[in-house]
Amino acid sequence: MILHNEIFDRVKKTLGLLSGTPENTGAPVDFLVKMNLSAWMGRRDAAGDRIGELMYEDLFALSEAERRFRYRQVGSLLDQAIEDTETILMTLTSPDTETRERRQLNYWELLRQVISTLEALNGLTGKLFHAPADENCCLLVQPGGNLSRDERQLGESEISLVNQFRELFESGRQQMLRYREYTAKSFSKSNAERYQKSYQEYHRFFREA
Repeated sequence: MILHNEIFDRVKKTLGLLSGTPENTGAPVDFLVKMNLSAWMGRRDAAGDRIGELMYEDLFALSEAERRFRYRQVGSLLDQAIEDTETILMTLTSPDTETRERRQLNYWELLRQVISTLEALNGLTGKLFHAPADENCCLLVQPGGNLSRDERQLGESEISLVNQFRELFESGRQQMLRYREYTAKSFSKSNAERYQKSYQEYHRFFREA
């Protein structure tokens, strides 16, 4: 997954002096890491919110190729959420906070598995039914077979899986928002500002990507 380091560096440069400490003052590494914690959380939460926006659009008004691209977008955002949560976990010392973050990691990983299945299912439909007639693309397609029925079944499976993704996303979403609210209350003023700046920068970036 692309780390978006340029944006992250810009966020750090913008917010690095909020505490009154320049970036290059030789502060302890653990302090600098913890200072970035809120920025990582902001990026992770921006990715999560963008996932919801993309998956709650009318996906089946899109073409098959457009849906496949959408699933890949969501997969990349999930990879970012997973990566940031793993990074956050490495910086934590509180058992309670670690437990919450591990639950979030499990949540993002589950959604990643579902979106990978969706992408594969969508690609399978194209390989089975939309290849040129003279291309012997798959042994599963038998001459004289009922292709329209089989394609319909795969289409119904995709619809069902999209709905399952949405249900999983929404069921975990409420807990994620509670975690976010709880974490926000624990932020210092400077960390809250780092979080907001990171969230805003990345939400804009993810929407433009």
